[in-house]
Amino acid sequence: MEQVNWVSIGFGITFWLYGLFTLLMRQRKPSIFRKLEPMKKLWGEQWGVRIHFFGYTVMPIIFGSVFVWAGLNGQSIF
Repeated sequence: MEQVNWVSIGFGITFWLYGLFTLLMRQRKPSIFRKLEPMKKLWGEQWGVRIHFFGYTVMPIIFGSVFVWAGLNGQSIF
């Protein structure tokens, strides 16, 4: 069995937590997202929200999953 890389797993969990935090805050207190309004103005109401959601919620969860998987397989992200 390969050696687990705890640094990669730690970063992955941090990304997961950030993604989950932004997901919860979208439901409870969307006013904390300072960059959302400028993105809505630039891209329009629907696309601004979609791009913001993808960049600040979906991508961190995906990166977190990849980092945890890499860490469990003994690979370093650095």
